Amino acid sequence: MLGLLLAEPGHTVGAQRLIDEIWDGVPPARADNMLQALVSKLRRILGEGAASSAEPAGYRLAVEPADVDPWAFQDLVDRGRRAVPRRLPQRPRPRHQP
Repeated sequence: MLGLLLAEPGHTVGAQRLIDEIWDGVPPARADNMLQALVSKLRRILGEGAASSAEPAGYRLAVEPADVDPWAFQDLVDRGRRAVPRRLPQRPRPRHQP
């Protein structure tokens, strides 16, 4: 569950999507209650404000993308690409020897 929420930091992940992913498309009979129990455990581990119910339909992790390493890395890659000139320098041509 934590991985699913971290994959979309700051965005709501639908409860049904979480259920489908956690139980690989074969949820138990009371999956909604089990999901709430998982959220409760996650809150105890991460702190009360970390995993919050954004709306009745899902949950979100209260982090910014910059706080999640893969997203922070991608941001740095994007900034680096924007900083590099678009056109690569020409390779020197080999001199022909007589």
